[in-house]
Amino acid sequence: MFKFIGLIISFGTLAVFILSYGQFMPLIDGSAALIMFGVFFGGAIFGYGNNIYNFIKLSRAERIKALDLFITLDFYNYLSKLTYYSAIIALLFSAVIFLANNQQADSFGTAISLSLLTCLYGIIISALIIQPLKHSVLYKNMNANEGTSAPKTNKK
Repeated sequence: MFKFIGLIISFGTLAVFILSYGQFMPLIDGSAALIMFGVFFGGAIFGYGNNIYNFIKLSRAERIKALDLFITLDFYNYLSKLTYYSAIIALLFSAVIFLANNQQADSFGTAISLSLLTCLYGIIISALIIQPLKHSVLYKNMNANEGTSAPKTNKK
């Protein structure tokens, strides 16, 4: 229920912003966002290929084997690091593209701030989407009701 309320608040805030300013693009550098998502998805496919669907399927399972758990957690760590790297690459490429196309000193600050904002979006995606997914996989596979994840032993 709280996730649903959070989504309503998030989309409501976004809708109010779009209605008040008339557009959403002032806060997104289109080329940097395209580069960031391209590097992210390309790196994910390059790193894990066809196994991405299997890891997502394992993430939704109630219980998974220990080996699959470690590999799935490594997959999410890889995606988190890849998000950081793609944000940095997008920042660099968008700054170079802007410097190559514009010669006016007035707009340098705006362009760099938009590029940094896109970099910040990558960090936010990693911290607020990918890491909670990883922690939910880990939490589901712990013995949280018993207070420990150690296996039970039969004591007589």
